[in-house]
Amino acid sequence: MRLLPTLQQELHVPTLSAENRLHCGRFLRELHTRQRQWLEQVGPEFVTLCISSFDGETDPKVLLTGFKLFGEVMSSCLAGENENLWDELLDVIMCYFPVDFEPDSTSEDPITRADLVDALTKAMVSGLTCGVPLAKKRHSAALMELICEKLGSDSAAAIDDSIALLAVALPALHKAVLENKLKEFLQIMVINLGQREQDKTAQEQIIKCIESFASALAGTQLASQGLTLLFEMVGEYLKPPFKATLWPAVKALKAWSASGVDVMAVALPNLIPGLSSPASSGEALDSIVELANSNKSGSKNSALEEVLLKSIKNKEVSLQTKLLSVSAVAACAKSNLISQAGLESITLEVFELATKADSMELCKEASHCMSFLAEKSPNFIRDNILPRLTGNALKQETFVLLLCQFISNDGFLPFEICHKLIAMITKHQFDSTWDAAILAALSGLEGTVPKLNSTQVNIAVAKCWFVEVTDGLIQAVMYCGQDKNKKTVLISEKAMEHICALTLYLARQLDQGSLEDIRADIWTKFTTNTMSKGNGMSKIYFKPFEPSYAYSKNQSLIVPFLTSFLCSATPTTHPGNFNDYTAFCLTVLRNGNSSPVHIKAAAKILAAVINKHEDVDEKIWSGMNDFMAIRGLTEESLILATWVTKGILLKGGKTLEEWLDRLLRFTTASKELSRVAADCWWLLLGDTPDLSAEAAFNIKLLHPQRLFSLTLPKLKVVIEDKTKSSREMSTIKENMLLILGHLLSLIPSEVQSRELPPLLPLLLESLASSDSSLVDSSLSTLMQLFNEGSPEVEQLLGKHVEKLVAEFLRLIYSKINLRKTKL
Repeated sequence: MRLLPTLQQELHVPTLSAENRLHCGRFLRELHTRQRQWLEQVGPEFVTLCISSFDGETDPKVLLTGFKLFGEVMSSCLAGENENLWDELLDVIMCYFPVDFEPDSTSEDPITRADLVDALTKAMVSGLTCGVPLAKKRHSAALMELICEKLGSDSAAAIDDSIALLAVALPALHKAVLENKLKEFLQIMVINLGQREQDKTAQEQIIKCIESFASALAGTQLASQGLTLLFEMVGEYLKPPFKATLWPAVKALKAWSASGVDVMAVALPNLIPGLSSPASSGEALDSIVELANSNKSGSKNSALEEVLLKSIKNKEVSLQTKLLSVSAVAACAKSNLISQAGLESITLEVFELATKADSMELCKEASHCMSFLAEKSPNFIRDNILPRLTGNALKQETFVLLLCQFISNDGFLPFEICHKLIAMITKHQFDSTWDAAILAALSGLEGTVPKLNSTQVNIAVAKCWFVEVTDGLIQAVMYCGQDKNKKTVLISEKAMEHICALTLYLARQLDQGSLEDIRADIWTKFTTNTMSKGNGMSKIYFKPFEPSYAYSKNQSLIVPFLTSFLCSATPTTHPGNFNDYTAFCLTVLRNGNSSPVHIKAAAKILAAVINKHEDVDEKIWSGMNDFMAIRGLTEESLILATWVTKGILLKGGKTLEEWLDRLLRFTTASKELSRVAADCWWLLLGDTPDLSAEAAFNIKLLHPQRLFSLTLPKLKVVIEDKTKSSREMSTIKENMLLILGHLLSLIPSEVQSRELPPLLPLLLESLASSDSSLVDSSLSTLMQLFNEGSPEVEQLLGKHVEKLVAEFLRLIYSKINLRKTKL
């Protein structure tokens, strides 16, 4: 008891050195921690000592200790019911807000601005949560006064700090204070929104602040009162002709939707006149979309329904406005702002757009919108829309696109829809008038089937797919025979891309039993040469891997389907289980007549086996080595080397360096093949669906870095080789630069910033090459460095800006043919 008066009389903290003031602060914190029971008896005296010790402090380390002490003192309620002490506690620290501080980088133990801001914020709000009603009420009033003052200042830092402080304090602020300051707060925030229109980050913070304030008032009368006040401030800006103030007004109202009140009902009457004019209808619809997306009230609005229906029917507007009207319908449907009757009327009109609009972009947007309408009104869609999407109606691409939208909707029959589309694809492939619809179906299935959330449905769709599509593809090539001009859409390049993508996904959906049966069936059809069509002299066999067979070239067009299937559903192989699949692939390699298409299929399948198995049968390595030795530096051996190297690279295999050396040897072959070989390096890190995560490949996290670190020294060795002629070295150097460009464009930015300085001059040199693929690779690399590079990379590029601009200008006028070669 006697200690405290002594401290008050003898301890004049402000007169001490900064070091001693810091010791005093730490002593007071320690005293508060260890002698809490004693301090409860002399609380006001201890609070007075703390206030006198830190009032006017400027040293950052002492302030940091003081902020923490004041937070602890207020949390322990030592000021009791003394309102003057509570006011002084807050006043002493509140004067430091916002924190104006530049850290001392030379200090051994530097204090950051963030340290001070965090400690000060916690201290200022501690009185709100201490449990003393007096403190909560008085501190709420003082903090809101401070926040509003700083929000209205010209300092961006003060505004940002005030928003952050409000976010922390808001949940605990006294409701009466919020009511008193509501109008002033909203006025300030609306002004800030307008003034900081160009600063998107600042605007987002302001909007988030309004949302937080609105959320704190949810369910109270203040929420409606706030909407009324806000609309009084910004309502005029929602009337046409629209000005730049429209969007700050919409954003403010959108943010207030977090309170749960029906903002749309208040704002819509002012926006409706804007829909009557082509000049303003787009902005009016865009505003409706924004407000609908944030609406949480779920209140049905007949005026809104009428507006939406009218805008969907209106044919006298631009495509962009029409697209916005569809977006508005989707947004309002998602937010439950449309009644059931309104939904049904609007759905019928959107259906007309989805199936009969002149613009395919509008058809697709309307079809996408129908999926949202289906979620809200599944029975109506099932009874009134789905019956129209059948039979010859599906000959229209737009009808197919719409049907695909319903595959992943709950409440429908996704398997039946998928089955209908798959049957349509195979059945009508021989009628060219169905081509667009078939491609649309394949594209739609690819986009929607992966979204199915039922395992059983996925399995059923996968079974249907592999049975129907396998037979459909075989029928297609048998129908075409050896006529190069006779093809069905199903074996076109675009269709095959969709088919392979779906195959990669669906193969992994099959249960083990079904997978083994389907794999055996597909394999038998593709490799046993037993399937046929016709009789006598006109009889055609299905022999896609028999290069000497007259019809084989056309039949090999569907080999990518088999490749994708086996890359995704790779058969298990290990020593003692050298199965028919791997044996057949090696047979394909041994066949001297196998075409590049056959070699590519075998190479990818073997790469999948190698990637997915730790213990690879020696027969596989031996067979591939024999093939490489016999074929030498040829296109066929390059194909095998590229895909096997990628399979090893992805899983981090031990033999990677050996196969990289093999790949590099191709870059010293004939000029034409060496350039193709150099271009192939983009495959090692680029997007290759058959060898990817989608095909369940094993992928090590840092494989790009490993490839780069292993390859770079090898490139330098090749470039510095003195045994080649100058003509040979010119070609080889260009090949090395091409490889370097591919690798630099695909490795992470942190590796780029570390490795780029010595390599950038070589990259710039390649821009002057006469080879279009080298220039293309270099440009792609530079674009990637510009767009995704670190600040260090950007700074390095800036040092070479004159050289870059000169080369870019030369390229613009040189009419060089830029391309990208794929293997």
